[in-house]
Amino acid sequence: MGLIARQLIRFRSCMIRNKLRISPGFVLVLSFAAYFGDPVVLGWVLLAAVLHEGGHLLAAKGIGLSVRHLALDFTGANLDFYRKTTSYAQDLLLCLSGPAVNFFFVTLSVLFHWNPLFLAAHLLLGIFNLMPIIPLDGGKALYAFLSGVWNPFLAGRVLSVLSVLIAVGVSLSGLWVFLQLDGPPNLLLLGLWLLFSALCSCNLHHFPIK
Repeated sequence: MGLIARQLIRFRSCMIRNKLRISPGFVLVLSFAAYFGDPVVLGWVLLAAVLHEGGHLLAAKGIGLSVRHLALDFTGANLDFYRKTTSYAQDLLLCLSGPAVNFFFVTLSVLFHWNPLFLAAHLLLGIFNLMPIIPLDGGKALYAFLSGVWNPFLAGRVLSVLSVLIAVGVSLSGLWVFLQLDGPPNLLLLGLWLLFSALCSCNLHHFPIK
């Protein structure tokens, strides 16, 4: 907990030093999430997201990277580092450190019977970010793994196609729920967001750590 607290202080210091960049697209996504969802649940998810980014910061510090800035845009949160040359194994560590923090708090929540919404937010955010879609952590981790054992160019091609296919599948599932079951449009909006994010990121050779 002490390490996480120190990373949260560093997260705040990034904001103070003008290292936090917020785009209108992020505000739009956040507004849609608040409108179509429960603001209380959204608050717990945002807390889980801050701790998630703290995990990335902790891993970055461990391998000697310094933060250039944190960008909040339509595709989510993206940490940009003063990058030194990193191995694919280090990239893999950076990608998985965020979800690892989420599952760490899931474990603590179960053991100490913390707020169920806190547990659910970390569980859902951890699972969601492990989806093999660019630009989510799972997609970047799979890219780093495939690049290390295969070929970076082919790994990028495979991840680009896989990301779009999964995002289209989520979008079609959301459309079916919305039209056939008269359900909320949340899943459809999520699928469209994933599709847009994948299309924006699939042309990158080395995906930024998130």
